[in-house]
Amino acid sequence: MPFLTDINRFILTFTCICGLNTLVALKDGFEFWNDYGRSGFISTFAYNKKEKKMQLVKMKQTDYEISGTYSGENGGTSVVDLLTNKYTAHFRVVRNKKIVELPVINRIMIFPKTYLENFSDDINFDYEEKCVALYNQYQAENK
Repeated sequence: MPFLTDINRFILTFTCICGLNTLVALKDGFEFWNDYGRSGFISTFAYNKKEKKMQLVKMKQTDYEISGTYSGENGGTSVVDLLTNKYTAHFRVVRNKKIVELPVINRIMIFPKTYLENFSDDINFDYEEKCVALYNQYQAENK
């Protein structure tokens, strides 16, 4: 069964490279939780019956500190559905010593189709770069 083979291959790679991160089983796939301390990603994979492969279908990001001060006040969460390309983010900033929620960001964000065999952290870092750019844009527009 390709589904089990792909997951077994992923678990072996995961154990060797990322030891401290987490795999979470889902009904139709799994989530790979990759925590970097002040930020992290959750990559959701589901079995694509047509392609007969595990496909990356969603990415979530938490960034506790975007501005670099590490106080935990500027940051937020975002999610992109890779099947519909719909991106939603909730960010906050500190203004006049108060935490202010920025308006919810709803955009289209496109990534290449990614399967388990060609998945790497590169797609997460590309996602993070796009999130930071939108955060900076919205922060400037919503002062």
